[in-house]
Amino acid sequence: MLVMLIAAVGYGARDTARLRFTTELTGNASGIGTAAALFAVGLAVGGLAGGWGVDRFDPRRVLAAGMVLQGVGSFATAALLILGVQDLGAYGAVTLIDGIFAGACIPALATTQAVLVPVGARGSAEIISILRLGVGAVLGILLAGASPSATVTLVGVGILMLLVALPIVWITAPVSVPHCTKEQEGRVLDALREMPVLRRVVIADLVMCVVIPTQYTNLMLADRKDDAFVGPALIGGVAGVVVGRLLLTYMGSHGRVRRALLASDGSFVALACVGVGLVSSGVAFVAPWVPAVVLFFGSALTAYTQGLLAALVQQQVPDAVRGRLTGAMAAARSLLIAGSAAVLTAVILPLSVIGATAFVAIVGLVALVALRGFRGITATAAA
Repeated sequence: MLVMLIAAVGYGARDTARLRFTTELTGNASGIGTAAALFAVGLAVGGLAGGWGVDRFDPRRVLAAGMVLQGVGSFATAALLILGVQDLGAYGAVTLIDGIFAGACIPALATTQAVLVPVGARGSAEIISILRLGVGAVLGILLAGASPSATVTLVGVGILMLLVALPIVWITAPVSVPHCTKEQEGRVLDALREMPVLRRVVIADLVMCVVIPTQYTNLMLADRKDDAFVGPALIGGVAGVVVGRLLLTYMGSHGRVRRALLASDGSFVALACVGVGLVSSGVAFVAPWVPAVVLFFGSALTAYTQGLLAALVQQQVPDAVRGRLTGAMAAARSLLIAGSAAVLTAVILPLSVIGATAFVAIVGLVALVALRGFRGITATAAA
C-alpha cells in the first residue's frame, strides 16, 4: 500500500502538470476537455485489455509493466515540452497512450489487492486504496505546484513510476496468485445476471460517473480566467476529496449502505441546486473562498458516494470475473466521465458556468429518481 501511495503521488502530479501545459498550449476549456477525453478513451482501452489479461496471467507483472510504461510516457511528454513542440496532436497521442497504460493497471491492482487480503476484508481494502489515491493526489498536487514547470514535474513523475515497479513484484512475490482455468472462467454478464445486488451496485456506480462532474472545477476555472480563484478552488476540491474518503474509511462499507448513499448523493444534489442560485446571482464569485467552500463540500460528498460504490463492487464481485469486471467498469467509467466532461464543455462554452451548474443539478435529480434512491443496494451480494 505504501508503494502504491508513491504511485498516487505521481498520478496527482502528472494530472496537475497535464492541466498546466494544456492550459498554456490551448488557453481554453475546450483544450482541457479534449485532453481529459483522450486520456479517458485510453483508460477505457487499457482497462478492457488489462482486465482480460489479469484473469489469465500474473496481475503483478501487468501492474509493474504498466507502471514502467507510464513512466516512459511521462518522459516522452517532458521531451516534447523541452523540444518546444507545439503540435497538439503529438501531446494528444502521448496522453492517449498514457491512459492505456494507466487503465491496464486498474484491474491489475484490484486483482493483486484481492489476493493479499482475506475475502471479508476486500471492501475495506478497496476503501483504504481509495484513501491512498486521495492522499497521494494531494501530495502530488502540492509538489507539482512547487515545481518550476510542467516539464520538471513530468520528469519527476517518470522517475517515481520506475521506482515503484520493482518493489511491486518483490513485495508480493511470497504470495501465491491463483489463475483461472478454462473451466473456472466465469462470464461477467452471467455474474451480473445471477447477482442482482451486484448488478444494482454496478449500475449505480456507472450512473454516478455521469452525475458527478469530475471536470467541473477545471472547466469553471478556465471559463473564469481569474488566477485569484485557481488556488483556493483546487485546494477546496482536493481537500474535500480527502475528507470524503477519510469519512468513508471511518464508516466502512457495511451496515445500512443504502441510507448512506441516499444521504451523501441527496446532499450533493441539494448543494448543486443551491449552487445554481449562487452562480446566477454572482454570490459564488464575490471572493475566492466562496467557490472553494462549495467545491469542498461537493467533492467530499461525491468522493464518499463513489468510494462506497467502488468498495461494494470489490466486496461482492466473484474472483473468477474480478479482473474483467474491474477492467470493464474502468473502461465504462472513463467513457462516461469523458462524455460528461464533453457535455459540460459544450454547455460552458456558449452558456458559461451558470448553464453547467444547472446541468449538474438537473442530471443529479434525474439520476436520483431513476435509481429509486439506491433501492435494492445492500452491503452483501447475498442480501
